[in-house]
Amino acid sequence: MSNSRVLSYNFDYFQPETLEDALDLIKKKGSRIIAGGSDLLVQMKTGNVEPQALVNILGLKELDFISLNDKGNGKGLEIGAAAQLYKIEENDQIQRNYTALFEAVKCIGSTQIRNMATMAGNICNASPGADTVPPLIVFGAEVVIRSLTGQGGIAERRVAVEDFCTGPGTTVLAEGEMVTAIVIPPMSQGSGSAFKKLSRVTLDLAKISCALCLERQGEICTSVRVAIGAAAPTVIRARLVEEALTGEKITKKFLSESAGLVTGNILPITDIRSTSQYRNQVAPVLIADTFEQAWQKSGGNAISCYYL
Repeated sequence: MSNSRVLSYNFDYFQPETLEDALDLIKKKGSRIIAGGSDLLVQMKTGNVEPQALVNILGLKELDFISLNDKGNGKGLEIGAAAQLYKIEENDQIQRNYTALFEAVKCIGSTQIRNMATMAGNICNASPGADTVPPLIVFGAEVVIRSLTGQGGIAERRVAVEDFCTGPGTTVLAEGEMVTAIVIPPMSQGSGSAFKKLSRVTLDLAKISCALCLERQGEICTSVRVAIGAAAPTVIRARLVEEALTGEKITKKFLSESAGLVTGNILPITDIRSTSQYRNQVAPVLIADTFEQAWQKSGGNAISCYYL
């Protein structure tokens, strides 16, 4: 039986000074990137993973940033892989413009966890219940992936967050690649977003979660994106709900009926946190509740909704 308080085996530890150095170190087989370590260190202590080397990127200034960049008529957001969650939580522009992401970050663990953990780490851990993944998906975010080329240069590719996780604990990252940033497009006028999750206790992982981003014109929902966490092997889009709501006048009855279509998209299981039956039953209620909050944040009048 493993001791969850100690690391019981030897490994190399590196703290590179540049991104190039970090990319060179992770080419070695058995190397793992560590930033806050809130997931990885637990997995190492329990013996679930045994990396031969840890490459700490938390001190890399090249990756420790949050910036709003001009993109067309608005400002898009870019967050470096070494930016801790508390910096996202304390950013007023994120709270105002990317509300669902702010709300998701606030749900993650304790203050101590958010002081160390990073959003890139939360994504790369590839948990179906990862809190930051649903809002990133509804915002149409991309992860920036970099690696060293054979000529010593740095290659870059971008992957939609929606396509990044391929299953529980697995991603599209190849050997020698690392996530260096997350890029989020600008929000449109008349848009609003929200995030909600249900859990056994405040600090626990989600039983089920929902992020939603919408645009409206008057009482018409012109577009909506819905992502559900902890109800499938990866965070999943509720496309049937999206299709039903888009272009329609929103009423209480119509919202409830449309939210019910989510059961055609999700594939919940029964595990230590909840049952598949509960997740199927609560998902439509959670979507309707989240939609109402996003609608109000977009400037729309309140919509009466079923609550949990």
